[in-house]
Amino acid sequence: MANAQTGPHSPAFPCPSWLRRVMTRRAERRALDTMEPRDRERVLAEVGLCETDLPNVLDRAGHVAELLPEALRLNRVDTLWLDRRRRDLLWDLQRVCSGCPTVRQCRRLLADGAPVAEHRRVCPNAGTLESLGSAA
Repeated sequence: MANAQTGPHSPAFPCPSWLRRVMTRRAERRALDTMEPRDRERVLAEVGLCETDLPNVLDRAGHVAELLPEALRLNRVDTLWLDRRRRDLLWDLQRVCSGCPTVRQCRRLLADGAPVAEHRRVCPNAGTLESLGSAA
């Protein structure tokens, strides 16, 4: 029997990262679901999404925050500049990344320190990342 010191909610049993991600996604979905339709449309439009994009983004996009920054670094893209000057382009990169069919390959290549050319072969954002990297 678990007690306060050794139970599943104690520091000895930290919450797995996947569970944290699931809980966060549920909270985000609840927040969107409770918005007035006009406010929800405005929020989605600000990030370049429409209502039909939402299920894919919420269900499949947990990897974007993990992998896109690594892909940007690999391609020598200045993320601060991108966020400040071309936020629309950053949102488009995030949207494309959220629908990526090669997440496992991408994660492995980035973790293994693969060359940029190898990563570009699997990345749906490759052309944009290459353009941004060469402009740096």
